[in-house]
Amino acid sequence: MTTDIISEHQTLKRDDGRVLGFAEYGDPDGVVVLGFHGVPGTRFMFRPTAAAAKRLGMRIVAPDRPGYGLSEPMPGRQLADWLDDVAALLKHLAIDTFSLVGISGGGPFATITAAHFGDRVKALGLVSPMGPVADVYNSIEMSKLQQRLFLQLPSQERLVKWGASGANAVFRMAPGPSYDLAIRTLPPADREIMQQPQTKAHVIQDVQESLTFDGAGAQSDLVIFSQPWGVDYSCITARAVLWQGLDDTIVPIGAALALGRLIPGCKIVELDGEGHFWGLREVDEILERVKSLAAL
Repeated sequence: MTTDIISEHQTLKRDDGRVLGFAEYGDPDGVVVLGFHGVPGTRFMFRPTAAAAKRLGMRIVAPDRPGYGLSEPMPGRQLADWLDDVAALLKHLAIDTFSLVGISGGGPFATITAAHFGDRVKALGLVSPMGPVADVYNSIEMSKLQQRLFLQLPSQERLVKWGASGANAVFRMAPGPSYDLAIRTLPPADREIMQQPQTKAHVIQDVQESLTFDGAGAQSDLVIFSQPWGVDYSCITARAVLWQGLDDTIVPIGAALALGRLIPGCKIVELDGEGHFWGLREVDEILERVKSLAAL
């Protein structure tokens, strides 16, 4: 364990008996940033931030959502249910004010947290975020695959469970070949990043950790992504920035950009020639921007 990893295996018990897991990276006395992982993913997704966070005086607190990693599943959970877990984590760690970074599928959870906690949130950074597809799909372009994945498939519970179980079994048996096959479908910019040996090892471990409960977290997140968010964007007072690669094939680009327009005063950074995973290469830029916004 390096000195910039504070702890990767912390837990707290919720009032309903569930266990919530989280990690901390960077400077234990630094300004707090809650980091919300993508899908599939866990608290480990924020391990690459550790060195930069330590240098910048930032304390990254990265919780696992229910059904991922150390956090036990919460059947039937909705987007707003995440707020109680965040409140419990803040109380457990005696955190008052904080900033937020939501990566990919963590975007909806970071957004609703920013709206709910208002002035306690100093900055909001959204990296290649999943946008509110159910709210904006009539006004954006989505591929047929994205329409199927994010709007239609989630209602077919048996099919989702069957497909997820099969994919999880294959990944457990052959994580390296499964990873190599998956990245072949990515645009060139993403393939270049994901082919790096260190990145491959990190992502494989993160995905393996996400399967603790056989993908229960990802299955419930997929349902959440297909539903209206119910967020009052006017309640977001944090200074916000959203980065979106224009060659992203993972999240619907139109929905991500629409999210940025819904957040008051959000700075939208459109990245020509970049895909979904550019953030793995630009950790310093992301953290520096969030820290500077929080200090305004």
